[in-house]
Amino acid sequence: IRSPDTAQKGKQSYALVELVDVMPTMCELAGLDIPSNAEGFSLVPAIKNPDTRIRDCALTQYPMKKGTMTYIKYLTYF
Repeated sequence: IRSPDTAQKGKQSYALVELVDVMPTMCELAGLDIPSNAEGFSLVPAIKNPDTRIRDCALTQYPMKKGTMTYIKYLTYF
């Protein structure tokens, strides 16, 4: 995600994020209030400072054979 007013242009962040973080991020970048029922976190702090930690873990879910789901938990180690 890139914002025109970002001082850290072209810097990569290793912060763990989830898809639910996109909507609060877009709201904040657009100057809108983040809805109280938003489940994610704004990524603007990580956009401004790539070393910022957004969350300590992220969960991924995907389907396996015969309708079962597999879950993978990613943890932050930095």
